[in-house]
Amino acid sequence: MKKAYILLRKSGTLLCFIIFGLGSLAISMTVIPFLWLLFWNVAKRKLVFTRIVRLSWCFFRKIMETLWLIKIQVSQKDILTLKSAASTIIVANHTSLIDIIILVSLTNDATCIVKGRLFQNPLIRFILANAFIGNDQDPIELIDHAVAALMSGYNLIIFPEGTRGNGEVKLRRGAAYIAMESLSDVLVLRIDADPPHLRKGRGWRDAGEKRVVYNIRVKAILKPQIILNTEKSRNINARMITKRIKEAFDETS
Repeated sequence: MKKAYILLRKSGTLLCFIIFGLGSLAISMTVIPFLWLLFWNVAKRKLVFTRIVRLSWCFFRKIMETLWLIKIQVSQKDILTLKSAASTIIVANHTSLIDIIILVSLTNDATCIVKGRLFQNPLIRFILANAFIGNDQDPIELIDHAVAALMSGYNLIIFPEGTRGNGEVKLRRGAAYIAMESLSDVLVLRIDADPPHLRKGRGWRDAGEKRVVYNIRVKAILKPQIILNTEKSRNINARMITKRIKEAFDETS
């Protein structure tokens, strides 16, 4: 019985991978060309496309929940915080392959900094190119693009670990530098997946033996202008912001 259930979970996970890949390809081949014809204004086109991506990922998340593969636990207060966020840097730990899908589905007008090599994936490259920011560009240009997105009203999702972690959160300082330049609020999210799911180096076979519960909590909302010390260097200020983010992640409450 247990083996049969695990097989069903693996089959459901594989089905979701197929649905996501084919759905991404369909959006790339139909929605993107249509929006290019409909909207000549680049900013308007990107905003509409970002909202379409969110709706499609909401639908995909519902499929995973309906198939009993995952369960999302977020308090009503934290849902309202995410939905009311605007021009906010959302910093989250990176537990699994679908973290970004879950967070985008819960957040209005969200873009994200993603690995540059993902832009080479033929199934999702056009979606990423039209909605997200690659991390393979010059650091100064990356910060400029991130700040421009925030100034345009987008929420910016960042996984400061840089890759899917396996426990302890180890942060890079990119989010801190963007916060320093934009002075945007930093919303710190903690994601806990029980059991661990779709970790680094694992594919659809990493379905586990039971439904995965994603517990998402808002840990803090930081104000960079309060943390920054104008008498300190840029690097020291970045370390100070990163330290505050790490402290928020590590709080037990």
